[in-house]
Amino acid sequence: MGRLQSYENIRMRSIDYGAKLSQLFDTYARLELLFPDADMLRMFEPPGDFIRKVRARTRNLEKIIIIDALDMLYFWMHQPRARSELGKRLRAMSPDEKKALVYSRHVLKETREISRLFVDGILGRNFSRALSFYLDRSEQYIESIKRLALG
Repeated sequence: MGRLQSYENIRMRSIDYGAKLSQLFDTYARLELLFPDADMLRMFEPPGDFIRKVRARTRNLEKIIIIDALDMLYFWMHQPRARSELGKRLRAMSPDEKKALVYSRHVLKETREISRLFVDGILGRNFSRALSFYLDRSEQYIESIKRLALG
């Protein structure tokens, strides 16, 4: 039973990360079209400026980026086999893809903006545990992804 469960966890994380990374790179491509003259990796810093620039050009794209980052934070911290699956996927990425993943996680540093999304109901009325989880774990997650992806 244990081995079968392990394979199922690996399969599910592969599906989870496949979907989220595909979304991440699709969103990144949209950003490149919206900001053709910008250095996209530098655009993520500082994250507050990034959010304001994106919000000024398009509706809700910044929320999609934040939600995807929160989803991946949840995978990393709570889903079985998530860390090993992301490590495997990172080894297959180009250096630019790795940087895009790392820098896009910096939106999680915008605690005020993300806290407002929680309070405004992004996850419904029972947001306190999710908000607490985000506030407690996001910095650790950002640093872990940075170390894993960039060394």
